[in-house]
Amino acid sequence: VTLTPNTLSLGAGVSLERLRQVISQGLQWDPTRTGPWGAMVGEALRWFAGRQVREQASWAGNLATASPISDLNPCWLALDATISILNSDGHEETLSMAS
Repeated sequence: VTLTPNTLSLGAGVSLERLRQVISQGLQWDPTRTGPWGAMVGEALRWFAGRQVREQASWAGNLATASPISDLNPCWLALDATISILNSDGHEETLSMAS
């Protein structure tokens, strides 16, 4: 997991709790960057189930459920997030969360 002021890179298996920790640490080095990052940490992830669930559940699992009430999807949209995946041929594809 890496977080820079403009980029968050993480694997599909990263837990929601680890995601919350990394973003929280990133906000500490630049507290003016709240917006969607702050919403993700302060609202969506803080209230997402209990800590035990957040320790096991992954962000990709949350996305893959395709639930209309997914807590993180509005945050990904606000961040104009993209996802890089490997297709069945082993080639990387980049998908926009907005599409």
